[in-house]
Amino acid sequence: MQFINKTVAVACVVALPLVTTVVPAHAVEPTPQSAGTATETAGADLNTAPGARGTIAVLPDTQFYSRYGAEGNDQFSLQFPDTPNPFDAQTQWIVDKQDELDISMTQHLGDVVDQADVAAEWPVADRAMSTLEKATVPYAIIPGNHDAMGNSFAPYTETFPADRQATSSSHEASSPSGLSNFHTFEVSGVPMGSVNVPWDASDAELAWADDQLKAHPHLPTIVTSHQIINITGSGEPESTDFGQKLWDEVINPNPQVFLTYSGHHHGATNRVLHNDQGLPVFQQLIDYQMAYQGGNGLMSLVEFDFTNNQLSQTSFSPWVLQKPQEKLTSFDEAVLTDAGSTYSYDFDFGKRFKAIGAEYKPEGSAESYSQKLRAQIDAEFTPAEAIKHTAPECEADYPEVDGTVAHWRPEAKDGKVQYTDITGNGNDMTQKSTGGSAKLVDAAPENSAAPHAVRFDPGAKHLFTYFETGDDAPINNEKFEDGYTFETFINIDENFSEDNHWMGFISRFGMRSQLDNLNTDSDLEEPPAQGAISSLREIQWAFAESNDAVEGHSNWSSDVPAGQWLHVAVVDTGEQSDGTGSVTMYVNGAPVLRNAYGPHGLNGIDGKKWIIGGSTYADMLSSGFFGEIGEARFTDHALDKDQWLTEHAGTCPGDSNSNSSGSSHGSSAGVSIVAVAAALGATVAALAHVNPKILPAWARPHVKRFQKFIASQK
Repeated sequence: MQFINKTVAVACVVALPLVTTVVPAHAVEPTPQSAGTATETAGADLNTAPGARGTIAVLPDTQFYSRYGAEGNDQFSLQFPDTPNPFDAQTQWIVDKQDELDISMTQHLGDVVDQADVAAEWPVADRAMSTLEKATVPYAIIPGNHDAMGNSFAPYTETFPADRQATSSSHEASSPSGLSNFHTFEVSGVPMGSVNVPWDASDAELAWADDQLKAHPHLPTIVTSHQIINITGSGEPESTDFGQKLWDEVINPNPQVFLTYSGHHHGATNRVLHNDQGLPVFQQLIDYQMAYQGGNGLMSLVEFDFTNNQLSQTSFSPWVLQKPQEKLTSFDEAVLTDAGSTYSYDFDFGKRFKAIGAEYKPEGSAESYSQKLRAQIDAEFTPAEAIKHTAPECEADYPEVDGTVAHWRPEAKDGKVQYTDITGNGNDMTQKSTGGSAKLVDAAPENSAAPHAVRFDPGAKHLFTYFETGDDAPINNEKFEDGYTFETFINIDENFSEDNHWMGFISRFGMRSQLDNLNTDSDLEEPPAQGAISSLREIQWAFAESNDAVEGHSNWSSDVPAGQWLHVAVVDTGEQSDGTGSVTMYVNGAPVLRNAYGPHGLNGIDGKKWIIGGSTYADMLSSGFFGEIGEARFTDHALDKDQWLTEHAGTCPGDSNSNSSGSSHGSSAGVSIVAVAAALGATVAALAHVNPKILPAWARPHVKRFQKFIASQK
């Protein structure tokens, strides 16, 4: 398997399979250039010939492993009771592979926990890092912004004080604050160092770091900090204010710095800068926290091949390798193959290190550790089978289930677009507008039987077109005390920006402050129920439960892609006989990590309407959806996956008679009530038994009401 490194690809490492473009690989010779000049990092084929080589391990942002592995909030053990926490899996893997893959050093890039003021998160991090200590594995660790409370790093320094870092055999010194540290180690006989500074390091910390470098001018050194470079939406690296300050005050004045690592910004990318002496400095960003399952246990192994002059990185997940096969999804990738995560880069170590007068005498010979790791993973990992859906044959080809409260499909009626409730229950949504537009389009998702979707284009953040239930819609009073399943299809526009943060795809008017028995810790102006897209492009399902003591809860996805249709399902099991139960959100059939266990129902204020196409806050319109929304459905109980709107039998009710025009998905059934009545002998008895699903959407509620009337007369 060959990997290339061309900085094009990962604005965010999401839980969907990555698609990358392979280009011819070529080497970049680190020739002198003007100071601060960035050059593209072109990929090279991994050189597997024997040589003097060694590795280091890199642990990017572990914050979600600590937060969602904490006692009282351990989402990992709830979903994977027999699998270790991802943080534990990472450090145990390092211990197990230290000798086999010649791992000389481990670098943690900060954001050790997610909420520094939550005491329960720190024991998770402590336990994971203790695994390295017990096995005497050298490591360095620094705090990120999530490890601080305001201007204080007190919780971090209590768990990882300087004297704890000093127990690592690699430790040379720590700054007076204990936040920065300096380590030395050998890679295949070549002495190296790492200077590691905290998030937004102060002038004093940077001066201390500069002092360490000045004292070791001939030692090839790695510099790490929680933030150094950023990543653009297209995956390109870009500078940050702090990264520039670090360059000006620490990296550039000390030519022995040849490599930097940082996290904080979601994704993976890299670049090469040249210092005042024209020597290359390779800069790598790695942060997988917004990947599936809060990072999915992803980490990196970095290989220094001194004989073949190559720097290689492999980003992989030891945790995914331990997941039960039956719980794997298409989002579970054991090795990331995007160009910012896994690559080989031609780098003349001898030339670079001798330029600073380094002691450079590589020792030993081994075959590529990168190749060995990738081969082991190939042998151990069996990807999940792709979910296969039979394509819908017509708009009636979907599972119709009892207990459907509302099933909205967009259509044009009397020259206007609306979301029709095809159950006939009277929950139609009509178009309203404060600005922007909402247009019916034929570009419905392929796994939806609905022929149309709606394209939403807000006029501004708070000016948009949406669809709203009527005053007397029964769903306005629904609380779903016994559970529910909500489904819809959304496509976030590729130009999603700050103006679209917290845009909603469905929302319920009202404020939580208007609910009885509400815990006052909740955001009192938040709506009782809402599906929205966060500033980090996560899907949030926020709701107030229907239990006696009302709490506010949220389900969260990872960072989801724009420009792709996503099927979103939220399944509330209702309270189970043993007192358990859950509210679980699925994106394209895969469960998210951050779910709710215990609460049930969707509370609300009687008479308050539902909308599609925007969010609400303080009982007012808030942010309009930017993109497309397809059909949506609420049922009054939990549905199995084979009952979801993504499932299709491949046939239509009534077989060939269901569609006289022979139309398929994306076209109308083309059947009028008159035609149906004629086909059935124009008798009332026949019309009373016709399957409404074969009729156009506008006709179904009328026929259903007629059928209910006939049934009531028996």
